[in-house]
Amino acid sequence: MYFREFLKKIETKLIFGNYRENFAKGEGDGYMIKLVGGENIISTDTDSIIYAIPNGASDPLNKEGGSLGPKTYCYKEELSPDEEKVVRKAKGVTINSEVDRKITFEAMKRMVDEALNGVEDRSMEEFGQFTMKRDKDHNVYAVQMKKQFRFTFNKRRVLPDGSTLPFGYCD
Repeated sequence: MYFREFLKKIETKLIFGNYRENFAKGEGDGYMIKLVGGENIISTDTDSIIYAIPNGASDPLNKEGGSLGPKTYCYKEELSPDEEKVVRKAKGVTINSEVDRKITFEAMKRMVDEALNGVEDRSMEEFGQFTMKRDKDHNVYAVQMKKQFRFTFNKRRVLPDGSTLPFGYCD
C-alpha cells in the first residue's frame, strides 16, 4: 500500500528510466506498462527501460529533446497538460547562474538545427567555470576557466535527418 501512495506523490515522471532504481523489483515494470503500454516495452535493465513509440502516437515521457554530443542533451518533460519541465545536461559543465542563463533549451536546439542544416559558422556560448587545481606541492586552489559550449558530435557522421552513422560506413 505504501508503494502505491509513494507513486501518487512523485512530482516528476520517469524519463528514459531515470529513477527506475527507486521502484522495487517488478513494481516499476508495472508502472511503465501502464504508462507506455506493455506491448511497447522492448527491453529493461536495472537502470533503464527501452520502449517503442507507435507511428502517430506521442511519447508519454518525452515531449521534445536533442543531443549535442556525448553526455550533452536536453529534453522537455510534460508534467501535466499545462506544465512542463526542461532538463539540461552538459558533460564537464557545472550549471551555475551564468550557464543557466546562456545554455537554454532554445540555445541547444538552435545548435542542433545549425548542425543539421549544415551551417558553417555555428553558434557557441562562452562562460566561466571554477575548478579546483593542485600544484606539485599539493597546494589546492580555485581557478577560473573559460569554457566554450557548442555542438561537438565528432564520433559519428550526422545525416541531414538527424540520424548518425559511424565514420568509415559505406553505403
